[in-house]
Amino acid sequence: MKKNRWTGYDRYLVFSDKTRVLKGNYNGYLNFRSVVEVVNTLHTKRSSTYLYNGELLTFNNISQTEIETIFNSWNECEYRRGFDKVRLIANKLNLKRI
Repeated sequence: MKKNRWTGYDRYLVFSDKTRVLKGNYNGYLNFRSVVEVVNTLHTKRSSTYLYNGELLTFNNISQTEIETIFNSWNECEYRRGFDKVRLIANKLNLKRI
């Protein structure tokens, strides 16, 4: 199947096979969707702050370049080493299993 026809869960499973950061189960995917939403917002707004459940979170431990790497890697369906920084965002959101 072509990469452009992959669902979000398909991409998640492929990425989980290439990295130890993602668990590779459906519950992890549900949490990971929240992380992807944050990455999309941080990338689009070129900001390091995000309002999550009424709490303003600041992502000073991750650079804009690293956010772009995560964003591009996910949207192009190609794993890159910088994608593993997604764990820093998940930790900030208090998501233990992604």
